[in-house]
Amino acid sequence: MELQSQKLIVPWDFTPVSENALLYALKIGQFSDQFSIDLINVVETGGIFSKGKLTEKEASEKLKADAARIKEQYGVEVRAIVQEGSIFHTISEHAFDTEASLVIMGTHGIVGVQKLTGSRALKVIAGSNVPYLVIQDAPATERIFENIVFPLDYRVNEKERLRWAIKTATQFDSRIHAFLPYATDMGIQKKINYNLSFAKKHFEVHNLSFEVHSAAKGGSYADEIIKLAVDIEADLILTMTLSHKLSIEDYFKSKTDETSPCLFTLKEFAAKLSGEKLTGTDINDPYGRDYNFYKDSRDEIEKELIKILKNLNKLEES
Repeated sequence: MELQSQKLIVPWDFTPVSENALLYALKIGQFSDQFSIDLINVVETGGIFSKGKLTEKEASEKLKADAARIKEQYGVEVRAIVQEGSIFHTISEHAFDTEASLVIMGTHGIVGVQKLTGSRALKVIAGSNVPYLVIQDAPATERIFENIVFPLDYRVNEKERLRWAIKTATQFDSRIHAFLPYATDMGIQKKINYNLSFAKKHFEVHNLSFEVHSAAKGGSYADEIIKLAVDIEADLILTMTLSHKLSIEDYFKSKTDETSPCLFTLKEFAAKLSGEKLTGTDINDPYGRDYNFYKDSRDEIEKELIKILKNLNKLEES
């Protein structure tokens, strides 16, 4: 299914991952009658991330040179945009103002200063009205998004992610692999079954190819999602939670420094930023427990996140 027109945004920081994001944009654009690509570089004007960065003039000259190279190398004319501001807001604001279809952003993973902030990529995405595709490597094959892993659980907020799974699978002729957690609580299992039935109904209405997989008893749900993705050579994993994403990045530890002093549990990081005494390092894992246990874990996570965001805002303003 081809789209009439697409406007694609690629945040550009002059690194190989930006180039990888561009390669995705070029492939996605091929599924449209016509498409345009904006390369946007944000010159951060304050806070802890502005030190040692390019000036607006330097960034503009460098970006224009890259745009000329891209036109010669790929035969596509891109629009080079440099804006001052905060990376956490400017990209999403530009995407909204220009009515973009999709932002394709390369991320370096949780390393260095990104780890310090709890993943800058997630903070950039938070609150955006335009969908984001976050990538690290270049597209592996000519065909993108051939297999999509779609974890399903008991939550009631699955409909938005389901909508994007259907849209992506329809556009790119993908096969969806729904993945269910193992649950001992009958109430949670009932909600999982409802979500599965709801998803299957919509997959069938849209004539989509799909399979249903279930996690084994006693295993880590996040690790089993990754195992399935590796086994089927998945091109895309659609998740809704931060914990899944962190587990996925942790699975590929060969890409990061395992001994890095910037790796913390949520409670460790909150205590480090606030200067409070650390009392316990772990959030209670609710996986497979009853509904009330999940609510308690939610409240515990929210408490630590509020501490972190409060202190990060102080850092950004300093």
